[in-house]
Amino acid sequence: MRKPILLIVVILVLGTIAILLYRAHYRVVTSGSLSGFEIGLSKEEVLSMLLARADVSAVQVRVPSFRVSAGNIGDLDGLEDVSAFLIQSPELQVTVYNDRGAIIRYRHQGVGSEMRDRPEGLGDLLPVLRDFLVTTPEASVISVPRGVGMTNKVQLSLHGREPPTEEMRRWLFSYDQWAFVEDDRWTFYEVFFADGKLVRIEFRNDFMELP
Repeated sequence: MRKPILLIVVILVLGTIAILLYRAHYRVVTSGSLSGFEIGLSKEEVLSMLLARADVSAVQVRVPSFRVSAGNIGDLDGLEDVSAFLIQSPELQVTVYNDRGAIIRYRHQGVGSEMRDRPEGLGDLLPVLRDFLVTTPEASVISVPRGVGMTNKVQLSLHGREPPTEEMRRWLFSYDQWAFVEDDRWTFYEVFFADGKLVRIEFRNDFMELP
């Protein structure tokens, strides 16, 4: 009789330890604060805190996930709401910036003639892209952040020789999802904003030194 009870106790203890380790490795905060970041702070206040920290070198921007391939081709019309996306296959990559239906950047890299011609607008691109995805099963189109100043740079350096310019601040503040890693490379944060205010913090530590 004692062995089953002992086994149950061991399972409960191990389960409790596993839950504690999980909470130490991953946390989601939607009220209160975490690591000094308090829910309700403005983007300017969060950036000021990051600039004051010596253990964070850069902050990256993120965008909501959007991915279309031959398997879900019906979702392609949703591209109208995506301001920047990447068309990719084993042979090419095309970076596209969409400004309310106007193509303001079209950068083709790769071989072959497919997807090489720059369209005037998204309406011209969608039929060509649809055919390309259907005939190229390994191809896809995914959402990506729009780089600062029409470049591919999607992160803001926090400790450069000069402080972030006003243009760089405006670019950062135009996004509602930021991510940064402490310089130990193990501790990762992702912060989310709504109406300019911090509403969610996700914390992950990929390494824990056990006693």
